[in-house]
Amino acid sequence: MRAEAAQRTATTTAEGAVTDTSQEPPGDGPAPNPAALPNPAADPVVNRSARGPGQAALATLAGAAGTAGIGLLAGLIWGAVAPRALLVLLGKGEAGLVNPETSAFIDADVWFIVITLVAGLLTGALGYWLLVRRWGAPATAGLIAGAGCAAAVAMWLGGLNGLAGFKHGLLHSATGTHLNNSLGLGAKGALAAWPLATALVIVIAEYVRLRRARPAPATPATSAGPATPTGPATPTGS
Repeated sequence: MRAEAAQRTATTTAEGAVTDTSQEPPGDGPAPNPAALPNPAADPVVNRSARGPGQAALATLAGAAGTAGIGLLAGLIWGAVAPRALLVLLGKGEAGLVNPETSAFIDADVWFIVITLVAGLLTGALGYWLLVRRWGAPATAGLIAGAGCAAAVAMWLGGLNGLAGFKHGLLHSATGTHLNNSLGLGAKGALAAWPLATALVIVIAEYVRLRRARPAPATPATSAGPATPTGPATPTGS
């Protein structure tokens, strides 16, 4: 009787182990976390095409006007820091260079390029964050066009710095008087520095966004396989 009871107990235990194992879910990997999935509503880029033409035109004008307005500040900075060539008055309304080998003209162009490059990087980054992410190509066109206008504004306003004093001294000062030349941009190709820097920042930012938005390659799930049932235990002799 003891051997028969032990055999029944061992069989019940083995069956329970098989039943418990069969109730485990297959090894298909952990369930995806909904919080980790991308939320299309939180990305302003998703609904670019759904925005109306009026909003796109407004974004274009805002980018152009805002960037061109920053050209005023860039022009003031260039007029304040750029060097001027030193002139000597040869007669009424006529002056010549004190040093014919002066580098003041080249230095002034370099300062203009540096200032407009920095301004282009800033306006490109701010414009992308505030406008391009939401309105796309129209905002990009407005920012680049505004950058070209801003460079022209900076050249014009910087050239006005000290121009009135130079003209007055040229007409009313005595012969042999030294005076600073007016400021002017010699290399007109430097006007492209601002729009090029703005476009470069926008392209890089958009490329990075597209890389991050690209879905990761799916990895095949590994399955643990069905559990192997355990046979009944062999009872020992009584």
